[in-house]
Amino acid sequence: MHFYETGPKEEPKMTKESTIAAAIVVIGLLIAIPGIIFLMAIINAFVISTLWGWYIVPFFLSKPLPLSIAFGLSLLIGYMQSGLYRKDDRETKEKIIQAIVVPSVTLFFGWAGTFFI
Repeated sequence: MHFYETGPKEEPKMTKESTIAAAIVVIGLLIAIPGIIFLMAIINAFVISTLWGWYIVPFFLSKPLPLSIAFGLSLLIGYMQSGLYRKDDRETKEKIIQAIVVPSVTLFFGWAGTFFI
């Protein structure tokens, strides 16, 4: 014990209000995380479907890729690249920014590339 401590410290007690607040945070995260994953899969599906239409359809004379199939591919690719066993020290804000910027930049450069076909 240091000279400025007067006695044993009391552990903070969980009040009813703090328990309810913690439960709301947990429920919010359980709703928000799948929602963000779903939203990013939709954005990626749009990018995949658009790039498919720009590059694969004219070259291979194939059918356009429906958004529903691109959505499934987006989930599959995201799952394979999820890095479940890789440590990621980035903040959540950085991850969200990357999840928005990467598809946008990919779509832009894909669009720019159509001028060279």
